[in-house]
Amino acid sequence: MKINWKVRMKNWRTVVATLITVLGVAWTAGGFTISDLDNWYVLWLSFVRFLNSPMAIITTIVAVVGILMDPTTSKFSDSLKVMNYSEPRKDDK
Repeated sequence: MKINWKVRMKNWRTVVATLITVLGVAWTAGGFTISDLDNWYVLWLSFVRFLNSPMAIITTIVAVVGILMDPTTSKFSDSLKVMNYSEPRKDDK
């Protein structure tokens, strides 16, 4: 699987979508509540609860793969054209 990670991470939309997905699944699966943010120990216990849930980890991985996959290619890898980019392409209309 060849992915041009530098270009992907320079695209703020990809970074935001990935963070929202990971945090959203972790928040739900870990049983976080707003009051957990007041206590580092309780927040840590909720995070450990998330890590102990295989379904939560699998869901997170599948969601992140879905965000990072290039739907314009038939495989998981980026196209040769994209592999040569140094910046995300700007589509001027």
